[in-house]
Amino acid sequence: MSVDTFPPHPAAPRRPRLAARIVEAADGIALDRGGTRFHLEAGGVDAPALGRVLRLIDGGRDAEALEREAGGADMPRLIRDLAAFDLVDEAAPPAARSGRAALFAIEDRTNRLLFTRLYRNRFWRAMLDDPHAVPERVFHGMAIENYHFLFRESWFDSPVLAWTGSTPARVAMNRFYGEEVGHDELILKALEAVGLDREILARTVPLPETMALANALSHWARTDPILFFATLGVLEGRDIDVDSFVRAAERRGMDEAFIGPIRAHAGINMNGGHGLLTREIFDALDGIGEDELGRVIDGLDLFVELYDDFYGAILDHYAVPGDRVRRVEGFAPDTGLPAIAGNVTTDPSAPEAAVPRRPKLRDGVGVAIEPASIRLDYGDQGCAIDILPEGLDEARRLMAALAAGAPRAQLAAVAPGFGAAGVGEILQALDGLGLLEDADPGIAHGVSGAQAMRELRRFVAAAEARICTGALGRAFAEGSASRAQLIGYAIEYHQVVRMGPRAVAPALGHAGSPARTRLLEGFLAEEVGHDRTLADALAAVGIDEDLLDRLVPLPETFALTSTLAVLAAQDPVSFEALLFLFERPAQRFHDLLVDHARALDMPEGFWSPLVWHAGLNDEGAHGDISSRLMGLRDFVGREQTLVTLKAAVTLLEAFDRLERRILGHYGPGADPIPALRLPLSMTATRGEPAR
Repeated sequence: MSVDTFPPHPAAPRRPRLAARIVEAADGIALDRGGTRFHLEAGGVDAPALGRVLRLIDGGRDAEALEREAGGADMPRLIRDLAAFDLVDEAAPPAARSGRAALFAIEDRTNRLLFTRLYRNRFWRAMLDDPHAVPERVFHGMAIENYHFLFRESWFDSPVLAWTGSTPARVAMNRFYGEEVGHDELILKALEAVGLDREILARTVPLPETMALANALSHWARTDPILFFATLGVLEGRDIDVDSFVRAAERRGMDEAFIGPIRAHAGINMNGGHGLLTREIFDALDGIGEDELGRVIDGLDLFVELYDDFYGAILDHYAVPGDRVRRVEGFAPDTGLPAIAGNVTTDPSAPEAAVPRRPKLRDGVGVAIEPASIRLDYGDQGCAIDILPEGLDEARRLMAALAAGAPRAQLAAVAPGFGAAGVGEILQALDGLGLLEDADPGIAHGVSGAQAMRELRRFVAAAEARICTGALGRAFAEGSASRAQLIGYAIEYHQVVRMGPRAVAPALGHAGSPARTRLLEGFLAEEVGHDRTLADALAAVGIDEDLLDRLVPLPETFALTSTLAVLAAQDPVSFEALLFLFERPAQRFHDLLVDHARALDMPEGFWSPLVWHAGLNDEGAHGDISSRLMGLRDFVGREQTLVTLKAAVTLLEAFDRLERRILGHYGPGADPIPALRLPLSMTATRGEPAR
């Protein structure tokens, strides 16, 4: 071709079709595309022969067939060169299926997982087989966790409301979301019947398995909408659903005040056809690529694991006698927590308090009282209020009271002839014109960011002593951890570190000071690529990078990373305050790891990169990142502080659950290979994935 510099080569078409007109001239062959000429260098082939070769590129042959029919021509190079200048198109159909066909494959996998896991869950077996043997507190616990889940539904529904892949699918999702709003209030009515109100529940920490499921869905809704859509049929009760719970509660003889609102919620889902939402959405899609479909099917395994854990945890936790409500104060009972003193909730159905509470005319508002009207002017705007002569004195008193600022009841009292409703209408009109302010500015319920961080650190120290068992460190110290468990720890650690930059990045999009932005940018830049160091460590014990890249994380690992990602995306204060939990120095832990790895005769190439990576965090003062970020905040509100404390419990429990799961999953042997969790797409060659 006549252009000296080639642009980067895109993928060559599998079945190329020439996308330009062949122009044969005395001086050679050219291709014309929309008036732009591309002159071809024949490379020793005469022009007629080159023309014949080009005419073979008609979309009817793949690359191999073209090479056979072209004789000695270097067809692969020719196709690559043509593709570099967008002179060939792809005639082969894309590697994709219709949305409906993709859903058949998804439902096949989902049904298999449901019948082999969820339908055998100990919670549902107890509910369906003999609900009379299930303690009432388990039924209450199911409602508590369902309330927490539904209360957070906006977390995981709202990110897909603006999805652009299909207008009908987006409309269906928006309709569904509108129907779902307020369902948590139905469950709240049931819980009020057993003595749990809105304020108690606001100060209650959901089970870690509940938060793991909610955070996973929120993460997928932002990053993998097709996988999120695939979960909706199961969540909304196409198969085992809340109606099964209702029947069990009725058989158990639960009080109607408790079960009635839950039955009403089940009826809304069934009558609204919510269990068929996934089918409606997928039927509206143009298609799904095979790569995306494979990822979704693999992701369903993780979703069902998380959903299965959600139900099992309810039975395990609430079946134990005693008060099982997880109040946030109970995780650190000796900590004062003054930042969250007082109520933090309001009833959304309660009438809104009128504002301003103590109306006052803004400074600069001019008042002119005339025999038949009151004229108020403020800059370029104002209004006139017509009054009857007999109301003139009351109008003067009302304006005088507004000039000083007074409660609404007092304003109505100084102008009884206007009536409370009449005074209210005047205030509404004046406020709408921007003529009023509030003489009672109220007080800020909260503390500075630095003070919030002080209270949080004290809370974390106390809660960690109650929550975290230090299972891995103890196993290293006792010498009971196996070689497979050490490697398993490195595998899951690699998963967390690899996910780290993607989890942290959304935090940069939130508004904040330039100093905050610089801190986060520097932190993120230093975190990128650290997974390569851990990959080197695993290569030293036989886990090659290709295999490592395809491993599925333990559900506890995914719960930890998705929680961080959700906080970064939608709760920047909690993210900033709790980031230090991922970056704290752990010298004692790593000393124990090295000593035990040496005792097991593991190569230095394994443990040395792990210790080196931990040292990077120390050198970069990453353990202090939260204090530095929170120190930039002038104010953190009372409810936000409570939300952050609850998130701290969720993360501490996630860390502890992961350590215990690593020990349980990777087992006592020396070889970690049998425990590796491989996606479904690899099971044909490597056998079933470990679970």
